[in-house]
Amino acid sequence: METRLFLTNGGLRWKCLALRSHGAFALTRPVSDFVSGALIVNKSDMAGNRVSNGARIGGVRSLSGTITHEQVHRLVRRRFGLIRSFMIPTWKSEGFADYVANESSLTTKDVRLLKSAGTGHPALVYFEGRQKVAATLARNGHSVERLMLTE
Repeated sequence: METRLFLTNGGLRWKCLALRSHGAFALTRPVSDFVSGALIVNKSDMAGNRVSNGARIGGVRSLSGTITHEQVHRLVRRRFGLIRSFMIPTWKSEGFADYVANESSLTTKDVRLLKSAGTGHPALVYFEGRQKVAATLARNGHSVERLMLTE
């Protein structure tokens, strides 16, 4: 599976390519899996192994973890099909990608602060999904098939 990696400085090019997802760390387009394999990354620092999305809380991830996260989405789409992959709940999809990448943009401390303040954050579904995925995999014998294909 070939991947064309595009690193941006998070400026106008990123905003144009990301469309409504400008707060993301990176993105792939499902159709590109079968055409160009493009993976586009927000504000990138290769030397520092960092990607930023500009958020005050949870706004930095490792570049390597971000690439892994996006590649997992591509692998899931290829394994389970495009239509089925869209039917996988967000907590599983994003949680599994973070689980494999072995990181989240939020720390446990960030999550405690956000919850105690009653503040929502887009990365909470990733963080909580990763925890649920880890627990589900531990219970089901680490079967990705059962994780993805059961409710």
